[in-house]
Parts: sequence; C-alpha cells; structure tokens
Amino acid sequence: DGSIASKANNELKTPPAQGDDAILWAKAIGSICPTYGMVVNKSCGLHVHVDIRDAPTLAIKRLGLLAMTVEPVLYAALPMERRVSGMSGPLPVRRERLYKAGTGNDIERVWWEAGQGRHIGLNLQARTKHGSIEFRYHSGTLNPMKVLHWLRICTGLVDAAVAGTPATRLFHKAPADFEERLKMLHEAARLPDDTMAYLER
Repeated sequence: DGSIASKANNELKTPPAQGDDAILWAKAIGSICPTYGMVVNKSCGLHVHVDIRDAPTLAIKRLGLLAMTVEPVLYAALPMERRVSGMSGPLPVRRERLYKAGTGNDIERVWWEAGQGRHIGLNLQARTKHGSIEFRYHSGTLNPMKVLHWLRICTGLVDAAVAGTPATRLFHKAPADFEERLKMLHEAARLPDDTMAYLER
C-alpha cells in the first residue's frame, strides 16, 4: 500500500464476515499480526466495508447526513492525523445539497462534487466496485477490542440508515452541541455501554 510510510508497506485484508466470524477475525488480528512482527504507525488506517447492495437510495442519503452529524464525535476519539492526513477526512459535502438530493444520481453527484475521490472518511465509491460503503475514519490498530468497537459503530450506522430509525430523521442542519451529536450516535447505532465508553475515553 503506497499510502503507508514504511519500507514494509503491506495491507492486511480479511475476508467478508459477519457475527461471530467477524469477532474471530478481530481477535485474530490482535494475535497473529504481532507474532509475525507486524506493527502499525500513524500512516495506517483501519478500513471497514459494510455491505449496502440492498440499501435503498434514501438509506444512502440518511447515512451521509448521519455521518456528517456524528463525524466530530468519531474524530474526537481518533488521532488528529485521521482528520488532516488527506486519506480519511470529513465528508466534503454540502449538507443542504445532500438534504435536497432526490435520486441516486443526485446523491452521488453531491457526494463527489468536491473531487476528493475515495480518500474521505466515508467512501461511497466502494459501492460501485464492491457493493459496500467504506468507513476509513479509524487509525490503524492491532487491538482487537478497538476493532470490535469500530465494527459495532460502522454496522450500527448502516443498520440505522437502512431501517430509518427515529434518530436518523433527515436534518437540514446538524445540532451544534457535541453532547447532542454523541447522543444521536448512541441512539442511532444502538451502541452498548462499553463502546460508548470507548468513544468517550
């Protein structure tokens, strides 16, 4: 991976997994990688793909609006490099334009009009290539508990957007208060207490 600042710049990929299998892979990362001398540095990222092949257009719109609402909470739990590195920055989307987008083409046009490609925190380009949405916010880690917490957050946000839970109602403006954003993330993704503690640490 050319984005990794190291001579041994390898990218580790796991196969698609869900439920107990995903938990096993998270634990395997923490046990197998150190055995082979693998380490992470500030240039590494944890990228999670969540299947959205069956997600309706409105769910993609909800997910984008929800992501913009909770991004400050996500970045607050991560190293500053994740926001400013140019590989996982905030969604470069004008909220009002996404709010008004009506069709799938409109949503994609708004998502990409800033011209930053896939190197943003929530990458929609993966939908065309992999049938997924890619969460790129998180820093690289070999800590299985961090991986598990992040998996809960990513899948919880997508599930909320697809289900259209009350916490994903379409806001023309995001709340300005950080605590309100944190509360929305908790309610929308239905995060357990230990994952909330991870975000608030």
